[in-house]
Amino acid sequence: PNAWHYAFMDAPTAPIPSKKRASRSKPVAPASDLALAHIPETGPALETSAASSAVGSGLNARGTPYSHMAIAPYPNAFTRHVVTSDGVNCQFRAVRPEDAEMLQQFVRNLSSEARYFRFLSTMVELSPSLLARFTQIDYDREMAIVATVHEGSPYERVIGVTRYLLNADAVTAEFALVVADDFYGRGVGSALMTAICDIARSRGLAAIIGQVLATNSSMLKLMKRLGFVEDRDPDDPDLRRVLLML
Repeated sequence: PNAWHYAFMDAPTAPIPSKKRASRSKPVAPASDLALAHIPETGPALETSAASSAVGSGLNARGTPYSHMAIAPYPNAFTRHVVTSDGVNCQFRAVRPEDAEMLQQFVRNLSSEARYFRFLSTMVELSPSLLARFTQIDYDREMAIVATVHEGSPYERVIGVTRYLLNADAVTAEFALVVADDFYGRGVGSALMTAICDIARSRGLAAIIGQVLATNSSMLKLMKRLGFVEDRDPDDPDLRRVLLML
């Protein structure tokens, strides 16, 4: 494997109830385009602005006003104000191409443990192609939400990222999530994971799935608290599969 070691390789073997969905004309990228989720997050859930908590309006998904378009418009409906459990104001919004530099700095600033949990690698930054891949996304078949703060300056700082990518069955998706080390235990991971699940649910997906290192106890605890079901990965004893029916 290259420096970006993908952990999501195959669709889960456990049967998943399906929802009927129209066939998709554009190709769906393989699940291996996502890496292992890293969620060392055990803090309480965050408060979110009620005015911006609704999901699903104006989205480029089947049955929405934008389903006829080749490229989905930016999903402003997912932007919301969030307050961490210790009172820090931050914003959740969909990723944009111009976030590339911020996202690169975010990855560089992660601890070696955080990077290993997320990428299963000692890599210290994203390659140019992967940086583009994770910031120039198709909002129809995938979603990436960044959590940002200003910290007394006019410049944003990324403190967390969550994303999902549709599987080939078009009714399940693989997720990934990572939180900045200095925001552990402050509710950011919980809120980001809740947000991405809400988006997947609003788009009619049946389940969201991930694979977690067995040693990543913080993430496994969070997954249990959020209602995910955990079982052993049949192909790798060092991994655990987590699944949430939507």
